[in-house]
Amino acid sequence: MKGFKRLFSIITIGVMVFSIVGCNNDTNIQDNSNDKVTDAGVDKEDNKDDDKLNVNLLLDSAFNNLRDAKSYTVSMNIAGTLESGGVEFGVNADTNADIIFEPLYLKKTTSVSESEISSLVTDLYAVSENNVVNVYKNTGDGWIQEEISSDGKDDFVNEENVADDILNIENIITEITLANEEASGDIVEVKAKIPADKAEDFLKGVDVLSYVGLDGSVDNAFKGIQDIDVRLLVDLKTVEIVEFYCDLSDAVQTVIDNTMSAFEESSEIEKLKANKYDLTIKLNNYNEVEKSDIPNQ
Repeated sequence: MKGFKRLFSIITIGVMVFSIVGCNNDTNIQDNSNDKVTDAGVDKEDNKDDDKLNVNLLLDSAFNNLRDAKSYTVSMNIAGTLESGGVEFGVNADTNADIIFEPLYLKKTTSVSESEISSLVTDLYAVSENNVVNVYKNTGDGWIQEEISSDGKDDFVNEENVADDILNIENIITEITLANEEASGDIVEVKAKIPADKAEDFLKGVDVLSYVGLDGSVDNAFKGIQDIDVRLLVDLKTVEIVEFYCDLSDAVQTVIDNTMSAFEESSEIEKLKANKYDLTIKLNNYNEVEKSDIPNQ
């Protein structure tokens, strides 16, 4: 997927160049020994004096269920609105994938578009066969097949599975709280923060910067970056994470500003603004994904 993102970033880099030259989890929720989280869901025993949901226990179990899942459907959307020289242009990237881990089966479609430019679409299938992973990819010019050895399987899955971006925040998020301590219903919203000193690793991991033609490699690219607020939706019945969301506009703007500062000597620079930059990942069909036929290559 990252290679596909880099292909698309050429478009955005062109827009930027044109613009330049043309004009440990802390929590406020107290532990509640009466809260029990099981694979079957949350069991809150009757306790009128202490009826708070143990959010840390809930989230730990939800992360474990995601990590241990045999299969799921995952989608990711990056929706951005950038502005340069008074002109706005949108960036939108969608990934939808069905994945079964053993034996490996992956069906994935990625679509990336920028304003009026037609979408770039990649279809990908991957299946484990005879101790190798056969990968079939189509970017619009026909199917290409490649073979990945069993030794490279894990790296391939980590690269292609966007749900790993959720697992990667498990041990770094802080200030975990319920958005509404009086929440009712089957879905609860959990709020947390990615600390500023972990933001660089997170942003590089999800690779969102490539959509604005950046890679964060310039000196001090992440200097001054602030904590990133995140939101997770958890199904209480199944104890499964069903959505992850964060607004990355401030973080992306910081990297843009630090990168563009290299051009300060030029009086013709048009500032690039990240008016919107949202990342959303959704999960469903835990342990229920079924294989579909691979199209004729």
